[in-house]
Amino acid sequence: MQLNVSGLLKPFQRLLQGILFPTLEQQVGPLSAKHRQLVEILSLAEIESLVAPWMGGVGRPARHRQAVARAFVAKAVLNLGSTRQLLDRLMADDVLRRLCGWESAREGCAPARADAHRAAACDDARRDARRVTARM
Repeated sequence: MQLNVSGLLKPFQRLLQGILFPTLEQQVGPLSAKHRQLVEILSLAEIESLVAPWMGGVGRPARHRQAVARAFVAKAVLNLGSTRQLLDRLMADDVLRRLCGWESAREGCAPARADAHRAAACDDARRDARRVTARM
């Protein structure tokens, strides 16, 4: 018996629908169709295994670096044209911000514009983005 891609992903989809989405909705609130699509992609992409933690020196802690990487995946999923649109959306959409890894905007957790641009421009971010794309 030979399985196709659809057959391989069907159990994963059942797991998302039956366990992950209800649990997430209890934690972060109702998920829109785009939120669900983002969760599916992030589940497959495993950003945490692709974005190396920052080992010291000046820079963002590892958890923020991974949140920035997840936010740039969200930018593609939501079809946002600019980093400014992404930052505005992160500040306005609590569920999206929490899915990316920031608990609240009041804590100063969402990235500043300069930080987001710096992350997008650095070689590590480009390499990480290529690795995520290749994994999909």
